[in-house]
Amino acid sequence: MRSGRTFLGAASLGMLLVTASSGQATLIDQVVGVVAPDGGAQLVKHFSVPAGPVIVGVEFVSNDLGTVFPRVALLQGPAKTTSEAQVLAEVKNVQPVLKHRVQVALPAISAKAQDLYVAVTLPASSNGVREGPGLGALHVTEPNGSYIASSPDGSLQAIDVNLAIALILQTAGKTMPSGEQGPDGAKIPKETFLSGGSPNPAASLAHVQFGLDRRMPVKLAIYNVAGRLVRLLAEGPMDAGLHVVDWDGKDERGRDVAAGVYVAKLQAGEKVLTQKMVIAK
Repeated sequence: MRSGRTFLGAASLGMLLVTASSGQATLIDQVVGVVAPDGGAQLVKHFSVPAGPVIVGVEFVSNDLGTVFPRVALLQGPAKTTSEAQVLAEVKNVQPVLKHRVQVALPAISAKAQDLYVAVTLPASSNGVREGPGLGALHVTEPNGSYIASSPDGSLQAIDVNLAIALILQTAGKTMPSGEQGPDGAKIPKETFLSGGSPNPAASLAHVQFGLDRRMPVKLAIYNVAGRLVRLLAEGPMDAGLHVVDWDGKDERGRDVAAGVYVAKLQAGEKVLTQKMVIAK
């Protein structure tokens, strides 16, 4: 039987500003979870998405770097239960990597004007109230699109917190957390940065994200640890803003690369930035 009790706790995260690789910060003042011995309980957030953007992933904040979340799913509504919603994409066995903000890459999905839900399934837990794995959240005075689904059919129960869950959108080659404006009004990074690949480790497809503080010539490439070029991903002038380029885990000849550590290298104007990436097969 899938059932459980909701817990709210502040001890694990406290009052924190958790910053994404894009520079966006999320205010966290509590942890929300469900004590469900048999597992299967979900924390869900609703999004009203206009037509146009391409969804390439989701982000959420976890209180425990050791937690493995059995499933993260992107669902299409409208729906009153998660079981009646259409599954657009899902990733299983998601675990944070060295940071509380978790980024989950999804196959690119063109958004239409529709209701979408991100459902994060929590692992089984026998811990008491105010303990166990959960997601970061900010208290609000009334429900605003965040839900718990702990019944067998996944009925959505509104909760008065704003779960720290976001869609990662791509528009005209740029990425931005949901809720920000499009390219004409998008926030420009204060300085050029490279955040590396997502997910990391990646089985094959990885999204390499970076930001430019002004328009400039750019070269983005993947190298092995010996410094030899593996794949040129992008070269040429690019506008200021947030960008994402996909690497399919292949070399310049179209061959799958071996499992191991690789280096993403961004040459942007006079800056040279690098980030390690892991391909795990």
